[in-house]
Amino acid sequence: MTNSGSDAAKLRIPAATFFMAMPRTAPSYALYATAWLLLVPLQPAAMVAFGVLAATASLFFLVSLGWHVSLSAYLLELVLTMPFLYVLACGRTLDPAICRSSLRLVNAALAVMSVISLIGQGFPFLLPYRDFLPDFYSAGYGMGGGKIVTVVGFFGLLVELFARKPGPTRGKDRRILHGLIAGVNFLAPSYILGIVAGFVAIAVYAPRKWWLFLILMAAVSAVAGYVLYRIAGLHMGATVQFEHVPKVYALLITFDAFQDHPLAMLTGFGLGQFSSEPALWVGPSAEVLSSFTPPQIPGLFPAEAHLTYMAPVLTAWGDNHWILSSSFNKPYSSLSVLLAEWGLPASAILYGLMWWRFVSSGTCGRGSLALFIFTVTLFALDLWHDSPWFGTGLLMATGALATGTEPAIRRWRKGAPHPARGVQPATPGAVGA
Repeated sequence: MTNSGSDAAKLRIPAATFFMAMPRTAPSYALYATAWLLLVPLQPAAMVAFGVLAATASLFFLVSLGWHVSLSAYLLELVLTMPFLYVLACGRTLDPAICRSSLRLVNAALAVMSVISLIGQGFPFLLPYRDFLPDFYSAGYGMGGGKIVTVVGFFGLLVELFARKPGPTRGKDRRILHGLIAGVNFLAPSYILGIVAGFVAIAVYAPRKWWLFLILMAAVSAVAGYVLYRIAGLHMGATVQFEHVPKVYALLITFDAFQDHPLAMLTGFGLGQFSSEPALWVGPSAEVLSSFTPPQIPGLFPAEAHLTYMAPVLTAWGDNHWILSSSFNKPYSSLSVLLAEWGLPASAILYGLMWWRFVSSGTCGRGSLALFIFTVTLFALDLWHDSPWFGTGLLMATGALATGTEPAIRRWRKGAPHPARGVQPATPGAVGA
């Protein structure tokens, strides 16, 4: 029976890969949004976490009924955000080896599909960064797919850097190979905001490992020229008209809405109702911001809060789609969306849970702080909390980095040396308590 159960659990690895690597279409989102469930054990703690999440989100929707809101947008946003919320509320996963294998297989699949995308542009006779933009390294996801590949690649690279060391030499060789695949996925697309967030996160431990520091310096040197080229060519029309950096302007829009409706500061405007993915998909600016055809869901329409505060900003450019084509120029981020849709108290609780999960509890060992820094930085720069790829990738990373030892962050603060790696978790397959 044990072997049968183990074999059944291992079948989840290719299934999770298939769910995450499907070409992006409207129907595919049903698979993307449920891929994380393949990594979750059917345990009482997990079921309780589901109930708490559903009840809490329902309360936030009920308090927003004073507005003209879309129930379908609320449900869709809840489904898209659920994997991220689950990591914070519970985070229990199957065996760390299954999470790690799933993340490796996903990165390998994305790399193969990305190379196929490059071949469609003339590769290897024409080269990215020289003959065409590397946005086509996008795993077949289409426009904006390179962002997904970068983020999933970072999670894979982080796991190979900070997970427990393998014993045999063959395991070390596999670790290097999968680290290279994930590293290429992380660096090859031109998603500069994600690359910056990843470098900041990994650099936390770089000074303590000379070889990692050298690798980071080499990677920075390799992409620095292109980053400067992109910055020099960045369309600054949004910053000029906003008179602020777009991400700062996103916060100003949110607080302007709070000033007009003080109660919303405490309750938010409701999930999916302001500038999260569902709101953007069906808003007046959907053709500019969406890289695929939004799903046709009954009752999915732009809410009053979106039409009042976000739509005028996003449609002010007319037919000039290039101004908002860069992620840097989009006047929203996960930070601003959480504040607007969840309210100040709930947003503070979510960030507090992130601190507890990745820093105070240290359930991911030495990779905990890097995960926290990456998540917080990425949330400040772009919209990711309701991305099923981000949520599932984060769950895979936390599961693969699970440790039963004393939290590494606390040990580092005390100045004590790290114990020998390779210690199995006290509760196999569980991340957190």
